[in-house]
Amino acid sequence: MKDIEELIKKNIKKALDIIIGVEDEYRLETFKLILPFLLKQDDLDKKRETSKVKEHISLPELIAKINPKTYADTAIIVCYYLFTYEDIIGFNIDHIKNGFDQVRAVKPKNMTDTLNGLIKRGFLRSSTDIESKKGFELTKMGIDYTQNLIKENE
Repeated sequence: MKDIEELIKKNIKKALDIIIGVEDEYRLETFKLILPFLLKQDDLDKKRETSKVKEHISLPELIAKINPKTYADTAIIVCYYLFTYEDIIGFNIDHIKNGFDQVRAVKPKNMTDTLNGLIKRGFLRSSTDIESKKGFELTKMGIDYTQNLIKENE
């Protein structure tokens, strides 16, 4: 509670410093506009700090943490990593193969079958072509499945 009071006091002082040069007749209206803006800005800054707290780990670290047993699990983890940590919404088979290479995992003989299996399970969906190859997107089910894998192995 004390933090909130200090935050408000700080922003009131900041708003007062800003309106010092404003003509008297406009001061009150200017203050009414500036104070909510400053408070909202501080709220956004806190949200940014919270999102930065999300631990950024490398793909090999994530794979080691989960220790997947199947090609499909490794592929969905790679997709999850691309989506969550690299902010890549749509990816193609090359992105996933690169993920396997990055973690030095053995690739399935037929990666397309593995990805189609993930589509059938509802973890991936087809997307528009990406770099002239079939695109994929992670679904909510795929995100939930991968997060459960992470929780199980913590």
